[in-house]
Amino acid sequence: MLFHGYGGSKSDLLDEAAVLHAAGWTTVMVDFPGSGESPGNTTSLGWAEADIVAALANAHQGDGRVVLFGKSMGSAAVLRAVGVLGAAADALVLENPYDRLLTTVGHRFEAMGLPAQPGAALLVFWGGVELGFNGFEMNPVDFAANIDTPTLLLNGEDDPRAHLAEVESIRASLAGPSELVVFPSAGHVGLYSADAALWRSSVTRFLDRVSPNVLESVVTMQHPVGTM
Repeated sequence: MLFHGYGGSKSDLLDEAAVLHAAGWTTVMVDFPGSGESPGNTTSLGWAEADIVAALANAHQGDGRVVLFGKSMGSAAVLRAVGVLGAAADALVLENPYDRLLTTVGHRFEAMGLPAQPGAALLVFWGGVELGFNGFEMNPVDFAANIDTPTLLLNGEDDPRAHLAEVESIRASLAGPSELVVFPSAGHVGLYSADAALWRSSVTRFLDRVSPNVLESVVTMQHPVGTM
C-alpha cells in the first residue's frame, strides 16, 4: 500500500507501484482527503491521514503480506498508524519522513529566509486548533519507539525538509530491525526520480529478505474517505 506526500496524489506513486508490481506485488494506492480525486480541501500532515492508513492495512489482513510505503507526509502517517493506532504490517518502507511536525514546519520558514521560531510554533498551534488535533503531538520519532516491524528508511542526503540527522533519529527510535539508504545529493523529492536504480535495488532487496512476496495482481478499490 502506497501513500503520497503533502500536496501530492496517488499518481505520484505510479513509478514505485510499477516496480513493486513487476516484482509480483499487489499494489494499492490512495488519494488522501483533499488530494487528487478525493473530496475535501484540508490536510493534517499525517495525523488524520494515519486513520486511513490503519483502516486499509487492517482491512487487508489475511490477503497476504502487507507492506506500507509512504512518501514524506505519507511516511509520517504510516508511523502514526503503526506506532499509535496499532495498524498491522509485515514491513515498512519510509521515504523522507519528518521527525516532528514542529521541526518540519520550521524548516519551511528557514527555506523562506525566516527564523523558524516563533512562527512555526504559532502555525502548528493554530493549524491544530483549526483541524482539531494537537500538532505538538505529531511526532513520528516518538511513534517509532512502539514499532518493531522491519523498516527501510530512504532519505535524500541534502533534504532541506527532512534532515538526514532527523531521519537517523527515527531509525534510532525504532524498536525493530531497520536500514537506512541515503540518496547522494538528493533533496526533498521523490527518490525514485532521483535515482531509480538505487530505489529499485534497495526496496526490492529489502522486501525479498524481510517479507517475501506471495501476491501476483493489481488491486483497485473505492474508499469512502479517499479514492484508489
